[in-house]
Amino acid sequence: MAIPISGPTTITEPGEYELVNDISGTIEIVAVDDVTLNGNGYKISSPDDYAIYVGGCSNITIYNMTCHDSYAGIYLEDVSGANIDNVNINNNEHGIYLFYSYNITIANSTVNNNRYGIYLEESNNNSIVDSVLSNNNRAGINLLNSSYNTMTNITSSNNGYSGIYLDRSNNNTILNSTITDNPLGIYLNDSYDNNINSSALSNNGIFVIESYNNTVTDTTVNGKPLVYLENVDGNGMVINNAGQVILINCRNITIRDVDLSNATRGLVLESSDLITIDNVIVNNNIDYGIYLDSSNNNIINNVTANYNAYGIRLDHSNNNTINNITANNNRWAGIFLHYSNNNSINNSTFGNNEVWGIHLINSDNNIILDSTINNTIVGIELYHSNYNIIDNSSMINSGLTVFVSYNNTVTDTTVNGKPLVYLENVDGNGMVINNAGQVILINCRNITIRDVDLSNTSFAINLIGSEFINIDNVKANNNAVGIFLVQSNYNNITNSTISNNLDYGILLTNSNNNLIYNNYFSNMNNVMIYDSQPNTWNITKTEGRNILGGNYLGGNYWSTPDGTGFSNLAVDSDGDGIADEPYIIDSQNIDYYPLVKVPEVIEITLPQIRLAPPPLPPLPKEERVVVEKQTEIRRVPVVPEELFVYGAVSAGMIPLILALLKRK
Repeated sequence: MAIPISGPTTITEPGEYELVNDISGTIEIVAVDDVTLNGNGYKISSPDDYAIYVGGCSNITIYNMTCHDSYAGIYLEDVSGANIDNVNINNNEHGIYLFYSYNITIANSTVNNNRYGIYLEESNNNSIVDSVLSNNNRAGINLLNSSYNTMTNITSSNNGYSGIYLDRSNNNTILNSTITDNPLGIYLNDSYDNNINSSALSNNGIFVIESYNNTVTDTTVNGKPLVYLENVDGNGMVINNAGQVILINCRNITIRDVDLSNATRGLVLESSDLITIDNVIVNNNIDYGIYLDSSNNNIINNVTANYNAYGIRLDHSNNNTINNITANNNRWAGIFLHYSNNNSINNSTFGNNEVWGIHLINSDNNIILDSTINNTIVGIELYHSNYNIIDNSSMINSGLTVFVSYNNTVTDTTVNGKPLVYLENVDGNGMVINNAGQVILINCRNITIRDVDLSNTSFAINLIGSEFINIDNVKANNNAVGIFLVQSNYNNITNSTISNNLDYGILLTNSNNNLIYNNYFSNMNNVMIYDSQPNTWNITKTEGRNILGGNYLGGNYWSTPDGTGFSNLAVDSDGDGIADEPYIIDSQNIDYYPLVKVPEVIEITLPQIRLAPPPLPPLPKEERVVVEKQTEIRRVPVVPEELFVYGAVSAGMIPLILALLKRK
């Protein structure tokens, strides 16, 4: 007969045990073999501890119970030989955790809503069969440094990170399993000689990082074959039926006319050369649509890559040709080149990507030609990237940004239909730029930028290592940054409107001795200064019409779109349009004469009117009285002529006038 357990217990003797009620606390099985624990359908919970802990044991059976709301539902440490069957594990930090444990079978179990569902660490030769893992915060099944394990008839879905994650784990088998709606599906990280067979993945795929000699057979992604090849010279092989394609150390293969969407990564080339990708759709992948790692001399033609994290990404991949790409609405970038050189991007469209259209980091000698980038915070970014060419391309509601990048060439390229003026190492000797959609000057001097509207781009004006540049009467509105100075000194910025920029109105980095006055700033963050010594933000108070229409020049107008900026709230006690107090940006950057708006005097002109007196009573007849032959004549007073008023008359005067008219 089974020994009843009604509360927290430590089992130290072999035998059969059973729960007779729900338990709050831990059941421990320690240093004892041949124990069977029947839960009888009851529940165990132990917040901040283990519901069931088994340590230093063998031949243990645990079945028919629910373990919930604990640090770990079931925790096995240094256990050899155990069966866990028909358990429901939910709302724990770890559902089932095996640590240095071997020959364990987990079967017919449901593991939901934990941080990790089933976690194996340094645990080999175990089996997980006929189990369901869903809605776990990280992984359904996680193997760390664990080998020769088998997962059969697993359903792993809607987990927050991956359905099954193999991390530095080798020689494992995934068989007859269904992996659905996890961001990363099956994740192999630094894992070798694993076998995935006869499984189905839906709305996710296989995610592989530095993992080799793995085998994938008879497995589908979204009902189509998962094509996983290693070390294959295809000699003209064509892949035209696939739900996901992963090629590792392959060459001479064509992938054509396939839809590789909703597959974690649609198409992966790792250390693969001379691959042609043509007429392929890679949409709605949680990571990259197409990913090239250390892959050279490939051709990518006629690809649609929308709604991915990145449409296309190249890492350490050179001499690839990318033509006729449409990459829209990706969460980060349409195309990203990272340490990738001598690639060409031609005749492509990048629209509505959330951050970048085309992003280059440490990538040199690439060509961007005949391409369009629309409605992206940064159209093209060059970051530590040199000797690149941008030609005959257009950007609308986006622009070019440059960070520590030199000897690049931009020609015949527009921003919002106007020239993108990009100059390096130019002494303009009085040159005037008055037609532009964006201006970037690198190591330039003696140039004036005047009378231009540089709105709706990334950085309207970017000066890098430039000096003696005059910026006058410029509109820089609705950009990421209005004006950005990097290591740029002795420049003037005047008479300009800089408003509604997303990050900053003006951003100064290592830039000193610039004169910035009589500008209208209205941004949530008007100015940001990094590592810059004093700049001058005003001139002496001087008579002259300022940017607000006031009568004095001095500093700048500091507003915010919500009306809470310094100049919106500043006091101007004498009404001269200069605030009584300075605007302190930092201890070395002070606007001593910030502008404020002077209340308007409203003049009202009424139409000319002529006020006529009311009708007078008829004049009485003269009264004749004979007194000693003399005649006395009495007359009614006449209305004075000055009371006939012409022109604008205050309404408040009318009663007075009427009273005078009535007076006799």
